[in-house]
Amino acid sequence: MHRAIALLASLLLGACGPEKIDRLEIYGLELKVAVDAQGKGQYQRGVGNEGRNGSFTISPDQFANLLKQLQPYQSDPETTTRDGLTALINKACPHPYVTDQGGFYVHWVGRNIDQHYWVDLGCDPVGNATRNTKIRALLNSLPPPSGA
Repeated sequence: MHRAIALLASLLLGACGPEKIDRLEIYGLELKVAVDAQGKGQYQRGVGNEGRNGSFTISPDQFANLLKQLQPYQSDPETTTRDGLTALINKACPHPYVTDQGGFYVHWVGRNIDQHYWVDLGCDPVGNATRNTKIRALLNSLPPPSGA
């Protein structure tokens, strides 16, 4: 009897593990990228008529690595639901502000996941220099290559 209860408990706890992310949408520094868990993605680099659109494919390992790189932002207290996104975007910067630094947005999408993260890279750029450098490196590493 104890084995049956233990087996049932492990099955239930296993089912409550981390939710699977089916798609990522990432926007920043004139780049929009959307990629699904199978590695099929689309991008738009640039703005308007000056922009370029295309598609790309990444491996499941590359998708998992991207999720790992984005994990600190997904667990950030500023991460919100769709309902809280407008308030987050309109939140005043209480620190020194530098214009024209761009922003960074991530949308994690899954069966029970709809999380959003937004940060204005111009809000306290000195105090957030480490974070901003990591974000810019992440954006520059995304498909397509920066020359595409």
